[in-house]
Formats: sequence, structure tokens, C-alpha cells
Amino acid sequence: MDWRLNANTRLEWEVESSSRQQMGVNAASITGNALPSPAYAQNNFAKQSWSVPGVFDGLTGSMRLKQRLDNGWMWTTQVGAQRLKTDDRLSYAYGCYAEGNYDRFCSDKTFDLYDYRSENERRINDALQTELTGQVQLAGLQHDVSFSWMRQRQIDKLSPMQAYNWAGTGSLSGVSDSAAAPEPYDLNTNRQEYSTEISMKDRIRVHQFADLWLGLRSSQIQRDSQRTDGSRATHDDRTLTTPWVAFSHKLPYNTTGYASYGQGVETQVTPNRSRYSNAGEALPSAKSTQKELGFKGAQGAWQWNAAMFDITRPVWGDQGACEEDNSCTRKLDGLAHHKGLELGMGYRSTQWKLDAATTWLNAKRADAVIDPSQNGQRPLNVPSVVVRAAAEYRWTQLPGLRTSARISHEGQRDLMEGGSMTLPAWTTVDLAAHYSTKVAGQDTDWTLALENANNRVYWRESPKQFGHYYLYAGAPRNLRLTVRTLF
Repeated sequence: MDWRLNANTRLEWEVESSSRQQMGVNAASITGNALPSPAYAQNNFAKQSWSVPGVFDGLTGSMRLKQRLDNGWMWTTQVGAQRLKTDDRLSYAYGCYAEGNYDRFCSDKTFDLYDYRSENERRINDALQTELTGQVQLAGLQHDVSFSWMRQRQIDKLSPMQAYNWAGTGSLSGVSDSAAAPEPYDLNTNRQEYSTEISMKDRIRVHQFADLWLGLRSSQIQRDSQRTDGSRATHDDRTLTTPWVAFSHKLPYNTTGYASYGQGVETQVTPNRSRYSNAGEALPSAKSTQKELGFKGAQGAWQWNAAMFDITRPVWGDQGACEEDNSCTRKLDGLAHHKGLELGMGYRSTQWKLDAATTWLNAKRADAVIDPSQNGQRPLNVPSVVVRAAAEYRWTQLPGLRTSARISHEGQRDLMEGGSMTLPAWTTVDLAAHYSTKVAGQDTDWTLALENANNRVYWRESPKQFGHYYLYAGAPRNLRLTVRTLF
């Protein structure tokens, strides 16, 4: 809702309450040294007769005050809060004790099954931000400036103990030999994070056809964690300053060229499992960088863009066997270097809307210490090429009716280190019909969508998490009807 207090002041707010129960769905894994059929993932193969659903309750709200000031300045202050309560439960398929492999399932498509339950998890998130924006003239140049301050906190309060117990075995075929083991024997980890950010942005009109963009953010981050028995108390307090600079220039033929450089802050938390010597700890934050050079333009009904980018992101890894309690440590382990080219084109007319985009990606690991042989290799779960294309037709014979088609393609990606096993490329097609009309005088949009119309059975992605190779399947063909009314 919003409330216009006067011509210069507006108050906006929103509140959302949600309650949801959902049976946990386990990712699959490679079976021995083979890639299983993605058809197995169409069933919730880890679900047992004793499985119970997770419960997720949330209350979220925000409020924003906008105040117009003299000379075109604007002051905005907003506050947001979130309260989450979770009973996290999962019949968890993980590893193969029978073959001594804890990073995959067994060769015969069976796996070890665990009963995981962490009851009454509570998470508190609050944020307060105030921002002042406006224009000034300095040294004969126009500056569009913005000054911002933000304070944020995140508190995770968990029950003293969680259950993560071996419950027997299961299989991708659904056959199992297991029994519930809900007794909580493992410690939990409570975490607190507080951050204060001060930022400034400035767009300088250096020429009629050129703009210089400058930005600077200072982030003071305090992260604490402690096991629920009072042990392993950790504290990390650091200040990270991240700049951003860009330059854009309008060129002939309605084209704009630009170059940019920026840094960001990335965080990581160790999985809350007793096999880690630093289980549940918030790890020190690290910086990422992105450089980009691009062009974009429009000619008549056509639009296009092209960009080269260079992104460096920190990578965290597990040092140790990760098979028994306190047998490994999660730590920063070098970086991933992503270089790529992105091309896009679009077309607009009275009836047609066409868009296509392609990204080629060359990614390499660097500065890895845990396993130096990874240096120079492609990071796991990163496709070499991504293609998206969409077409929409607006029917003049029936005003309000639009039909559309969308094609998605992602190239091959490495599932295991060194490319010893890869995930095949996949392509899906989505179809939809949209109809806008009035119902009882209200604007109403109807959408009938057929997702994955070609019913492609495929592995969508393959991340490695918690020392385990995971396989996530794409959703099967799905028919969806949506009705939205605007009051």
C-alpha cells in the first residue's frame, strides 16, 4: 500500500505472511563412475514411509518514506524486517559406505540414507537504509549524486541439537531398507552478522555525449558464530572498500560504448555438520572483481548489444577427508576466473517482439592450494555456452491475445575435476498464450503456459557441495494456468 501524505511526501509499506509445508526433495548423484539416467530424478527417490515434511513460516515487512526536497533533491528512508521459523527435515541421500565413496552413490544405484532434522530454527533479518539523491554543478559540470547509509543484521538462532543420523540405505529405483532415526545428537551453530555500509555514487556529464560514473562503498562487517554448547566461538571484524567506475560515450548510428570496473563483497558459511572442524562458522568475507567493455545500439525496429567481460570470484573448498567428525576444514581456496563474450539482438514491431542472446564463457581455476592440480582447469558446473531466444506475436484479429515461444540452451559442463566426467548440453522449449481483458470492470491477465514442451529429460546442473557430486534434473513438461487481476 502507499499513502500520499502531501504533494512531496509519500509513505509506502508492504507485509507478507506465509506458511508452507514441503516434503524434501534430494538431489541425485553419479553412480560409481557412471552418469545415471535423469529419468530417475522424476521420482522423489529419497522419500521414505517415515519421512516428514519441512515447515517454513515467515513474516516479512518493509516501509519506505519518500520526501521531495527543494531543487529536485529526494530523501528516501526505508526499513525492512523478516522473521523466519523453520523445521528443517530431509531424508538425505548421501554417499556409499559399501564402496568407500562418500562423494557419490553406489555403482548399483543405491546410497546411504540419513535422517536429518533441525527443529525450531529461527532467523532474524533487519535492515535500515537512508539515501539522499540530487543534482549539483561543480567545476562547470553536472553531477547526479547519491549518498547512502545502511545498517543490517542477521541472527540465526538454532536449537541446541540437530539430528543427522544414518537410517539405512535407499536406491534410485525407490527400494529401500531404512528406519527413522530422529534423535538429535549433533550440535548446532548460532551465527550473528552485523554490517554498516556507507556509499556514494556520482554520474558526471563530462561532455554532451559522454558520462563518467563513479562509486565507492565502505562495508564494515562483523561476523560471529558459536557452537550451541558454547565452544568454538569465532569473531571476524573487517572493513572492505569496493570501488566502481564506468565511462560511457554516445557514438554515431545511435550507438553507445562503455567500459566499467567494479568490486563486490562475497561471503561464505561452512556447512553446519560435525565433520567440519569449523562447522557452521561464518568465514571471512572476500572480494570479487568485474571488468566489462561493451557496445549497445538501436536502428529502427532493431536493438543490439555486445560485451566482453572478465570476472574474478573467490572459491571456498574443503581441506581434508570430510568422512568423519572434525576431518576437514572449509577455507578460502583461490579463485575462479571467468572471461566471456555476450551478444544480444532484439526486434520490435506492432505485432512481433523478438529477442536472442548468446554467452560464450571461458572459465579457469587459479591460486588453488588444497588441490593445486585444479589450477588452469575449468570450474565445475560452468557451461561453455548459453543461448536464450524468445519470440512473441500480438494478434490483431483478437486484441489482447499474445502467443510466445522461448528456447533455452546450455552447453556441456564439467561434472568432475579435470573433465573426467561431463554433463551433456541440453535444450528446452517453452510455449505460452497470454490474454489481457476486463472481468467485472477490472484489468485481468490470463496466461496458459506449456513449460518444457518438448518434454526433455535432462540433468540441469551439477554442483559439488559438501564434498559430494550432485545432479539436479530439469523440470518435466508442465502445464500452468495463471490469472492476475489488477484492482
